[in-house]
Amino acid sequence: MNDRWLITILLLVCGFQLWAAHYYTVFDDEAFSCNRYVMPAGELVGALWNGVEPDPPLYYLLQHAWISVFGVGPVGLRGLSILCFLTGLLVVREAGEAWFDAPTGRAASLLCALHPAHLFFGFAGRWYATMFCLVAALLWVSRLLSHAPPEHRWRWIVGWAVTAAAICYTNYFGPVVVGLVWMVCIVRAAGRRPWLLAAALAVILYAPWLPPFWRQVVLFPPIGGPWQSYLATAGRTLVALLAGNLAAPDAWWVWVPMALFVGGSVLLLARMWADMWPLAVVAFGALVAGIVSRTMIDKYVMCFSGVAVLLGAALLVRGWTRCPAIARATIVGLAAAWAGCAVHGVTHKHWSSLRWLDPFESVVLEWLNDSETPPILDWAVSHPSGRYYLACQVAIDVDHPWRITPAHWRTYAGPPDGSDGRRLITTGTPKSLAARIEVDPPRKIVVMQTAGFAEDADWDRLQSLLNRFYDPVRQRDYLDDTAAAWKDRLDPRFRHPARRITMTLWKRIGP
Repeated sequence: MNDRWLITILLLVCGFQLWAAHYYTVFDDEAFSCNRYVMPAGELVGALWNGVEPDPPLYYLLQHAWISVFGVGPVGLRGLSILCFLTGLLVVREAGEAWFDAPTGRAASLLCALHPAHLFFGFAGRWYATMFCLVAALLWVSRLLSHAPPEHRWRWIVGWAVTAAAICYTNYFGPVVVGLVWMVCIVRAAGRRPWLLAAALAVILYAPWLPPFWRQVVLFPPIGGPWQSYLATAGRTLVALLAGNLAAPDAWWVWVPMALFVGGSVLLLARMWADMWPLAVVAFGALVAGIVSRTMIDKYVMCFSGVAVLLGAALLVRGWTRCPAIARATIVGLAAAWAGCAVHGVTHKHWSSLRWLDPFESVVLEWLNDSETPPILDWAVSHPSGRYYLACQVAIDVDHPWRITPAHWRTYAGPPDGSDGRRLITTGTPKSLAARIEVDPPRKIVVMQTAGFAEDADWDRLQSLLNRFYDPVRQRDYLDDTAAAWKDRLDPRFRHPARRITMTLWKRIGP
């Protein structure tokens, strides 16, 4: 494959990302974090320091600056991630060439561009694509430092330390990835002094954020407990690492050829271990650390997926000449598996997670414009995506249609409640709305109950009050989840409803 073909494919991926950013639902974590992105910068850093979200501040500050220009609509919210992902694809190519050769670099960039997890999490309005780009940059800079002449070594020591610190400021799993990369590099190095200096400088740069980092480490699930929790973490991680969210566990037409790919990769790795062990240690070390700590869920695989894909690309490219039969079978397995994922992506069937398909935007529009709802209306919405789209739809009426300003969106996303001059929307949580019913019950209430957010004491209290003082006027369910029973077995902490969204209009009994 020459550069022209690679550039063409990357341009197509860019087009898909821009289209998908508008088409697919802003899911719960994106919507939840948007409440932080719209904060003033100083308030944002303080909130993260105090653990309002389990993340460091680098991506949040970048996103804060980005949406101040492009707004908080879906494309504006996700534009920074698209830019980071596309940049990461170029950096992966350079890293692959630095570690191996130019064909491996091109193959790694291509596989990263087509990876089902990257195609979707790459445009998500969260830190995933930024982490992917920075880890690729760390791999690249690591090789440059390893081969730097003495007169230029300080330049790459500083570059390595800054990149490593940036990774740690992006996600709390960053120190694991940085530590693994540093470990394999110092083991291979002819001289250890540059690597000790690079590590020391990285620690100094990250030192200001060590207190909240340590608090998060203490909050991580303790090692131990039922083996099922480790198995569930391993299952979710491996499914995402191999096929993203585009292959449910019963999609045998994906997993059978994927087993061929995995088996072939293991054989190739065994035959070429002397060349591949550094990347293998980083990839498998991150995988094991994520499983043991029970922190590596499907959305977080981009912490180390770039390393894993680069390893896979090197195995396929070098295996093509050293072990051609095994390499060809391995490539066929991967191509067949990802072809099945592509069919799932087009048909919207057999996804392991439906977060991208949740119809929050259309549901909010439908119920805002329904003839039975009065101009003044109270909504009970706990799901972050529901609140995100509700705020967007109310705010867009009085703002420029292509850009919703962060300050304006923040007014409608939560307290204080705001009015657009035509319609007053009170977006309450189950707790706040239950308190209001006890004091001054509204005439009508729209309740949005969603998968994973309806099983808590506040919802039980609100439901009890609704049953006492209101009659249900209309109810409608949206998006069947055929894998709900399987998800209950995999993660018994939650009851996964058979339908993703349930909307109910309640009318007060009496005058």
